[in-house]
Amino acid sequence: MSARWSESEWAERSAAFPLGSRVEGVVEHHASFGMFVTLDACPRVRAIVEAIAYLPEGVPVDPAAWPVPGSPINGVVVAHTAHNQQIKLRVSPARHGTA
Repeated sequence: MSARWSESEWAERSAAFPLGSRVEGVVEHHASFGMFVTLDACPRVRAIVEAIAYLPEGVPVDPAAWPVPGSPINGVVVAHTAHNQQIKLRVSPARHGTA
């Protein structure tokens, strides 16, 4: 994945993904705690969907049913974690006619 950025570089990159914004990407690989995602808008920024935040139908999904690596995925930005320079995403059902 990406090299570690300076504090100011990370602030600039994470600001491109405001909390609550919708993003699209591709599942990179699975880990026991969730999925790593390559974001279409900035492939060098590390994004993660934690297992507890993957709720496409509103309920937790068994990891065996997660999208396979290479699959498209979209979600909502719920956090920026500076200590490991990650964008955390939530995948949940669309509401009020939004995708």
